[in-house]
Amino acid sequence: MEPAAKTGLASQRLALMLGFFLLGAGIAAAAINYERLPELAAYLRGEHAIASAPDARVPAPHPSYDKPVRPAPAPAARFSAVDGDSLRSNGQDFRIVGIDAPELSQRCARNGQEWACGRAAHERLKELVARGDVRCEAQGRDRYGRTLARCSAGGADIGETLVREGLALDFMQGGYAGTERDARAAKRGIWAGEFDLPQDHRRRSQPRAAR
Repeated sequence: MEPAAKTGLASQRLALMLGFFLLGAGIAAAAINYERLPELAAYLRGEHAIASAPDARVPAPHPSYDKPVRPAPAPAARFSAVDGDSLRSNGQDFRIVGIDAPELSQRCARNGQEWACGRAAHERLKELVARGDVRCEAQGRDRYGRTLARCSAGGADIGETLVREGLALDFMQGGYAGTERDARAAKRGIWAGEFDLPQDHRRRSQPRAAR
């Protein structure tokens, strides 16, 4: 075979191989684009952008972004001390059950002198309430419309604290009898001298007092 003929045959074969290669590449590209036709159509309609490979330079959002935002807790109710064994919150009166404190006007005696034991009980209750986190568990109502409740301040039982410090008595088997015995033995508060029972003081001075 002549050299010219051989050269022409080689060129034809090379062209044929190149044609097959280009045909295969075209078919592969068409298949890929066919799979993305719905996405391309949505893009042309303006619905969303065509997905692309993630950019490693852009940090992923923090997981907390996907968490629902919880509303801030409601503020705790504020209480004030009415006397040595009563509280008030938002216009509602609470009578602490299980204890009986000296009346505001009541005076006791110790070391041969009078002292304002009723005022002392009131001041101590104000101190306990000032700690915050006051919680009262309602247990009914008395005949004066007050809510009967067990109350705590800062996690400490208010009634138990007042009885332990000798500023209130266990009342109607309120559950503080043992605490009262300890206060009496240690001569704390009213147990350091002489005093009238709060209920006796009420009968003499205010027969109809709401205590």
